[in-house]
Amino acid sequence: VRRDRRTRYRAVTDEDYEILARSTPGLRVARAKAIPLYPLEPQAIPKNGGESAANETFLPRVTVIVVPYSLSSRPTPSRGFLKTVCRHLEQHRLITTQLFVIGPEYTEITVESEIVIKPGVDPAAARSQIKEALDRFLDPLKGGTDEGGWPFGRTVYRSEIYQAIENVQGVDCVNQVALTAQGGSSARNKGDITISKIALVYPGDHNLDITTADQVHRL
Repeated sequence: VRRDRRTRYRAVTDEDYEILARSTPGLRVARAKAIPLYPLEPQAIPKNGGESAANETFLPRVTVIVVPYSLSSRPTPSRGFLKTVCRHLEQHRLITTQLFVIGPEYTEITVESEIVIKPGVDPAAARSQIKEALDRFLDPLKGGTDEGGWPFGRTVYRSEIYQAIENVQGVDCVNQVALTAQGGSSARNKGDITISKIALVYPGDHNLDITTADQVHRL
């Protein structure tokens, strides 16, 4: 009885849609995000799984973004994947709600940084560890501050990139960080990178300039 009370049978709130999407039978849905009243997208799968319902302008609208489990740096659902999730959610939505299921938009984030490492630290090992830390932080499935996947639409802040690098063992200080973005509806805002509500980020090929503290002192 307790288990039955916790089971979602009707999608009403954003959380309902997200939980139901992740529990789609036969699919491994890693992440799901529901956004009410989001503008319709060309790749969206409408609530009937086929014809567009864009002319139903007066109905409430929910767009659900789904991400499959994948080893790819940009996990992207196929059209069949989207249709399957949509058919599952269709059984639970309110009859007055338009439902659209889409894949995420991706923005590649590349970090350029000047880093000073402590004396005795191997530069090659430090470079590898810093790159690993940055890739992990910017991972769409395992990244973010809580390591639960980069939050949809969340700005990439330089301050957090500084912190991710400084937390690597052997790093003495970070002199400079610059971020560049490719793909998606991204924009630069005072050195930070903003992305759209339906977007996730993934790591690019970072450019890391490693200097030892001994070299800095000699200079």
